[in-house]
Formats: sequence, structure tokens, C-alpha cells
Amino acid sequence: MIMKKICILFALVAFAQINGQTTYFHSGYSWDKTPKIYVPTESEKKSNLIVVHEKRIVEIAYDSDGQAVMYETFHRLYHVNNAKAVDLVNKGYMSTRGILEEVDLRARCITPEGKVVYFNTSTIKHVDNLEGKGPFKIYAVDGVETGCDVEIIHINKKQFHPYAYYYLQSESPTVNFEMRLISPKNLVYDVKTYNGLSPFKTDTSDHNKNQWYLQQSNIEGVEDEKYSADKANYMGYVYQLSMNTDKKKSKMYTWDIISREYYTALFTVDKSQAKIIEKVITKNKIDKLGSAAEKIGAFDSFLKTDFEINSNYDELELGRAVETRKIGNDDAMRFYIAALKFLQIPFELVLTSPRNELKFDPKFPSYIYTREYMFYFPELNLYVSPLSIYSRLGFPDPTLQGTEGLFIREVSIGEMFSSTAKTKTIGTLDYKKSSHNMNLTINIDAVNKTSQLNVVHSLQGYSSYYVQPVYRYLDEEQKKDVHKNYFLTTSEEGIKNIEVLQTSEKDLFVNPMLVKYTVTQNDFLEIAGNKLILKVGLAIGPQSELYQEEKRKSPGDIYYTHLLERTIEINVPEGYKAINLEDLKGQKTCLIDSKEMSVFKTSYELNGNKILVHVYEDYQALTYPMNTFEDFKAVINAAADFNKKTIVFEKI
Repeated sequence: MIMKKICILFALVAFAQINGQTTYFHSGYSWDKTPKIYVPTESEKKSNLIVVHEKRIVEIAYDSDGQAVMYETFHRLYHVNNAKAVDLVNKGYMSTRGILEEVDLRARCITPEGKVVYFNTSTIKHVDNLEGKGPFKIYAVDGVETGCDVEIIHINKKQFHPYAYYYLQSESPTVNFEMRLISPKNLVYDVKTYNGLSPFKTDTSDHNKNQWYLQQSNIEGVEDEKYSADKANYMGYVYQLSMNTDKKKSKMYTWDIISREYYTALFTVDKSQAKIIEKVITKNKIDKLGSAAEKIGAFDSFLKTDFEINSNYDELELGRAVETRKIGNDDAMRFYIAALKFLQIPFELVLTSPRNELKFDPKFPSYIYTREYMFYFPELNLYVSPLSIYSRLGFPDPTLQGTEGLFIREVSIGEMFSSTAKTKTIGTLDYKKSSHNMNLTINIDAVNKTSQLNVVHSLQGYSSYYVQPVYRYLDEEQKKDVHKNYFLTTSEEGIKNIEVLQTSEKDLFVNPMLVKYTVTQNDFLEIAGNKLILKVGLAIGPQSELYQEEKRKSPGDIYYTHLLERTIEINVPEGYKAINLEDLKGQKTCLIDSKEMSVFKTSYELNGNKILVHVYEDYQALTYPMNTFEDFKAVINAAADFNKKTIVFEKI
């Protein structure tokens, strides 16, 4: 809501003049009248689908009433290499969000024989909300087959928006990409590209307009790579209105301007609202608690357990929100900030973007990068995500760690209050704060060829982030689904006495969540003549692996730093001895700048008729550069390799 108000403000204030512009770049835009089928190279034939050409045009213009609007042109030509790709392009999709007027919608298929089949407009269907992505038009494209081309054009007049970010890459390679940004002469834009995309150039051919364009050929398709920062690594570009020279020849967006907008919107409540907030705090005796951490923790818990926080309630007046315990995101932020000020706790509001979606760019001030809220408490050196039901003090959303953000702090000059802001690095939580440990006892029944296991999982910090805070609210079926994540094999047969402990509010990120159960397994044990073979590697549960044949394209990246420690106690069956325990020993290490940042190591100890197997693994860094990736991969794969380890028991 805050972002929406700011955007509307710019649209109304910055463009209140009439402009006589009547000609548009997209006027008469079309495709080739006599299309020729694309002939892919041998390399391109390996892909299901090829984007032969993609062109995007964004033209800002003044409407007849003097308000700014945008004309967006989207033109894409595909080549279909195989049957799998047919299903990808035999339907067309066009988002209708923000559309004021549809200028053009067309699609056609060019068959391998050169026949042109135009789409049937009667197939167009309107969908109010397509898979949570908003309103769309969906239409059928007829004639699609292996070896054909499919071409679509959408041209729409849309509501003005001062900035946008576009991800360029997809699973399909792109032979040629073009982007053109056009604006009236008085509207100046900042543009920037990322992750290897060619920079924008300026086109001065039309003295009445500003134009920026970029062109890039042979863009590789991207596949999901395990342990990567996902979309944050994709080629992309950003454009943003910089200034209106008719009004003011200075930047519309700086981090100071952005911070003041958020400060004005969030840091001030009126007297009646302040009284409501203070009454809530004193009634719940939060102000009587001793330390700042206790006060923050108590208020954070109160807000997240007593209130339903949802943008659907943004229009509720604060008093009504407190009465109904339903509160919008904006009011929840104002409530939180007013509470911290009343409790006299120093804090900074942090604005950033998830590091696996969009890397915060401190050199490009933009609301694009202020997607998520956090609070930073400098005296405690701790963060919290105020709108996340999962987060508690010291454990913000894990995707917001290890990136940069805009830190906004209130300052006073006498009786006057204002804000100051800096871009800084957001800290990463110590890996020791998040752990998934396990204690396991295995008793072997040689007669019945089974193994009985007593299992205790202990999950601390981010290892329990998405379960511990909400487990008590789940119904029985949902709890059963959660339990499956902690079973050591996919088989649920023989599992008994499941307990999940320490999930109350006072336990969150203080006491580890415990998952306990017993199980009788017959897939852990094999009989080979007079030998018993225990598949001890299965005792650490299924492990991820990184055995990719293709060349790695992105650095290693993990969700959060953490450690895993497993202790497996095996009671040696009477009349047997273990003969290959040395096979259990091993270690793989990843160094960054000569410092150990990840390790997987295993050892054992024989004590009478008990074997103690110790498996330790940690990931101390969030990111593993390309020059260390092979070592990082070796650590990951060492855990997967351990799954194959066995202990052979031989009759004495």
C-alpha cells in the first residue's frame, strides 16, 4: 500500500502538464508479411524451444488529459524443436494487470511447410487470477507442431509506473533480444543492466524524444542449478524515471528521498493512535520487562500471535484493527515502530530484497530494491522480520541475510524529528545458531532380520524456522505431512510413538524443536550368507547431491549457514563382530581464502559391544565462489556418498 501511494504521488504530481504528442513508436508495428521458417543450428536443436527473437518496447507518453501513460509492445518468435515444446506454446498468455486499453493482440503459427495459421480470437478466455499471478487473457494457438514457428505480439496502453525490473533469461535460449525505452524529452530515465547483459545505448535520432535501447545475441538458456541464488543470477535490466526537467532538474530518486518517504509513511502516528498503542503495551505489561531483548521479544510475539496481519486489512482504522485483531501491513509496521519508540528501544528500519530473487544494488536508488522490511537493533546486533509469522528476534527471514539494504534511523534536532539513511551490509547469523542434530540408537535383530531404531531429531534456529513457530496451529493431517520430513526413509511402515516437543511460543529459537519416534526397519538390514550388512548410511536420512554433467554456471549458494551433527549408536548383535569400520572414516573440506568454510567428516568409536558413529557437517558461508565450487560440491556429495555406507557384521 505504501508503495502504491508513492507511485500514485509521482504519477499525479510529476506529469500534470499537457503534451501535444500524438505519434507513437509502436504505431504500425507489425511482423513480417512473408515469414520464413527458422532453421536452428545443431547446438540449438538440443533445446526444446528456441526464442528466435524477442523485442520489448516501452513508450511513455502523455494522454489527452496530461497524465502519463505507458505503451508496452511485446513481440516474441519461437521455434519448436520437439513434441515437448508443442505444449509450451500452443497456448498464449497475456497479463491484463494495469491495462487501460488493448491496442493489439495477435498470434500465428508458421508450419514447417510455410503455411501460416492465425489464432482464432474466439478462443480468448479471461481468467481473474491465474495461479496467483493476477488477471490474464489465455488463447489457443492452432497448428503447432514439431519444426514450426510461433509468433505473438501484444501491444497495450497501461497505467504509468516509474520503474521496472525485467529478468531476461529463461530455460530456452534466445537468439536475439532487443529492448527500447522511449520517453518525452522532459522525462529522463536511468537504466542499468546486470549479470553480463549488454549496456543500454542512447538513440538521438529523434530530437523530440529520449530513447535508450539494448541488443544482445545468443543468450544462453538457464536451468535450475542446485545450491544457487536462482533468479538473482539471471541477466536483467532496470529502468527508472530519474527527473522531469520541466519541473526540477534533480534526481527524483535518491536513497535519502526514498528513506524520507518511508519515514513519513511509517514513523508517525497521531495522538489517538499513540494512546491506543501505549494502552496495549501497558495492558500486556511489556513495558515492565527488564531488558530490551525481552521487551522486543514480547511485543513481537504479541503482534504475531494475537493479530492476523494481512494486506487485505490495510483499510482498517487502527482502533478497529486492535479491537478485531486484524491489521494491515502498513498499520502493523506503524504499530511496531510506535511501540519501539514508546519502549525507548533504539532501532533502524531496514529495506531490502531477497538475495535469491534480486540483488540489492546500493548504487541504483530505487523502490525496486525495497521489497522487504526488517528491524535492526544496533545495541543487540540483532534483526527481526516484523511481518513474518515465522521470524522472531535474532532470526529474520533467511533470504534477507548476507545482502545489502537501506538502513533508516530517526534523528532529532531539538524538538524536530527527521530521518537519516545509509546502505549497509546485512549481517549473516553465525552458523552455530542453526543446527539439525540427531541421536539415533540401532538394535539389530538377526533372527527376524530387522533393525529397531530410536530416533531423536533436535532442530535449532533456521533448521526449524518454517515449522517450530506454526506447528501448534496445524491440524492432524498437516502435522502428519510435517512428520514425513523427519523419517529416515520414504517408508512409514513400523513408525510408532511420534512426538514433536518444544513448539510453544516461549520455545521459539530458544529451545530446539524435538522430533522423536521409534521404528522397526527391514530395509536397513541385509543378510549375505553368515554376514549381516547394516546400511548405516541411511541413518542420516536422504541427502542432496551435485553430480551434474553440465558446466556449472553460478556460484554455490545456500539458504542459511548451519551445521548438522549426527550420533549413531549401534548395538553389535550377539555372536557377531564388525569387520569394516575403517570404511566409515572420511573428510571433505571447502576452503575460502585459506579458511575452512564447509566440511563433512565422519569417524567411529568402538566401545565394548557398542559402535558410536559420528557424522559432522557444516556450512559457515552463504556463498561459495566459482573457484571453490568443486570443493563445495565435494562436501555436498560426501554426505550423499555416506548414504551408501554399510557396516558388515561377521559371525564370530
